[in-house]
Amino acid sequence: MSVQDLARISWAFAKIVCLHLPLLDSISAAAINRITSLLPLHITNIVWAFAKLTLQHQPLIDALAGESIPKIRAFTHQNLANTVWAIATLNYSLTTKMVPFIVEVIDKIHEFSC
Repeated sequence: MSVQDLARISWAFAKIVCLHLPLLDSISAAAINRITSLLPLHITNIVWAFAKLTLQHQPLIDALAGESIPKIRAFTHQNLANTVWAIATLNYSLTTKMVPFIVEVIDKIHEFSC
């Protein structure tokens, strides 16, 4: 299964509000194992899906936040908005991986024109 498939399946299950824990656990494990292959859109879709399903998975979110940092310049404003919304919706505490991600998001926000 490709990383794009992981993101699409996550998104689809969230869209129809299907909380299938064994599948989502498998997606989490696969996403963490292939974290460096994820593009910003994949990261956004996976974290959005977990938030939409209100499914807490701190190791996955930490891994996605950590992987987002070197890729932050490739995130669109929609990717950033959805990712930050998802993190806020899940009410995550600021972990050591989350803080640098949030700092990078704040820096990138200043690049957007309103």
